[in-house]
Amino acid sequence: MSTQIERALPEVLDDVAGALRSGRSLAEALDQAAPHATGPVATDLLEVVAKVARGAPLSGALDEWAGRRRLPSVDLAVAGLGVAAAVGGSQAAVVADLAASVRDRSAAGDELRAAATQARASAAVLVAAPVGFALFSGVVDPRTLAATVGRPWGLVSILVGLVLDVAGGWWMLRLSGRVR
Repeated sequence: MSTQIERALPEVLDDVAGALRSGRSLAEALDQAAPHATGPVATDLLEVVAKVARGAPLSGALDEWAGRRRLPSVDLAVAGLGVAAAVGGSQAAVVADLAASVRDRSAAGDELRAAATQARASAAVLVAAPVGFALFSGVVDPRTLAATVGRPWGLVSILVGLVLDVAGGWWMLRLSGRVR
């Protein structure tokens, strides 16, 4: 759901900026953008707009939204909208810049997830390679495997190698964010 929100939020903020450019107030701009939003952002904005329509201050309704969602992008959007409301002036420019910031943040998150996926794939290859090589060597030349397994130091080497291989795989997955 958080990915859905992060993808939809910049478009909503662009719509808000457009409504502000046409002379609407911030509350009116949010009201105009809410029906065009998708997914959870639509539900959240409609709630914010409904609270404002019932007399709640815009800042309070936005803060409640941020408190419910607890997502960095929503926190950023609420803070930016709060600044736009408090500062006045060119609110459209502030909200347009805010949309760009949220979009950039989402893109950076996508890149980070892609890099972590690549790191996990590399970890899998590095963990599987020694085992695969040992099995391949045993098939190509069974004497090599028999000589290694048939001696006490060979068995110790295999066990130590497996332990280090598993520890290295665990460490690589931890660094890539899979294991906590």
